Amino acid sequence: MRIWGLSTLLLLTTSVQAGTLTLYGQLQAHYGDERAKTDGAIQQRQALGSEGSFIGLKGFRPLNHQLDITFMNETLLQLQTHDNNFRSLTRQRQHWLGLRSPYGEVRTGKQFMPSKVLSHEFDNFKDQFGSVNVLIQPDTTVSDSLLYIQQLGKTEVALGWGRDKDTTLSERSVRGGLINYKTKQGWVMGASLEVKPNTYTDGRLSLSFKNNKSEIGLLYQHLDAKSNQVLGQDAKSLVFNASQTRGKWTVKAQTGRKEDKTASATKLGALGVDYTANAKLKFYAEHSVISDKDGGVQLGAGARLQGKSAQATSFGMVYKF
Repeated sequence: MRIWGLSTLLLLTTSVQAGTLTLYGQLQAHYGDERAKTDGAIQQRQALGSEGSFIGLKGFRPLNHQLDITFMNETLLQLQTHDNNFRSLTRQRQHWLGLRSPYGEVRTGKQFMPSKVLSHEFDNFKDQFGSVNVLIQPDTTVSDSLLYIQQLGKTEVALGWGRDKDTTLSERSVRGGLINYKTKQGWVMGASLEVKPNTYTDGRLSLSFKNNKSEIGLLYQHLDAKSNQVLGQDAKSLVFNASQTRGKWTVKAQTGRKEDKTASATKLGALGVDYTANAKLKFYAEHSVISDKDGGVQLGAGARLQGKSAQATSFGMVYKF
């Protein structure tokens, strides 16, 4: 696959006039303070990190008036503190080759599965230190995959299959599908289903509204795990987000709850503020709180602290190019 991608890159670079070749990416950096509490005992941890940073190259070249070759190669650029030392976590994020026509696009390689690839993505404080992944199973890239994407009027459809070789669940096949429907008023509805036989079934429903100044969203997930390597046996999670923008300032709020038949309910709340310096640069501050009386909660990127309650305060920036 690496040789294939390199050959495609050379093909694109030798005919830039016939298609496009785009260098893009995101640089993210934050400082966070995390505290966890259990039975009166408090653990504390500070961290510097850049978990949201990546760089990529994408493009296409027309084969004829109806067919295009498409390509993407994307690498994570991560730096974070670990046991009071810095460590670098650079690894490939996506690496795929595609064929696009009026009947849709087919991609093969390492890529995100359907719930991540379409136009309208649920905003879940993804750039910041506090993480909604304590409630919602995170999206991952899948190796040796095949993905079909098509837009039918206001509806987008994606269907995928693959095997993830980067985890301990590497031999489990993955299948998924998603439909996004957007109305003229700014409402977007979505539904997805992802199945790993003998591992888990992940179903999601989302509804969001966005205009120039406001955004609200609901995301529901039902995760039925069949393996002890996946957290969340018959887990039901509901997350609500809202934001309001005035000029360059945006105030955001998030609340959520997860119920799991093997554990007590987990609750999450977060407040954040963004300052948009320009079209590419954003600064943010955020405070998140999570609680679970069983004492197993974690909060924060690369979290090592656990307790019945945890909170994280972070300050950071995101630069997109």
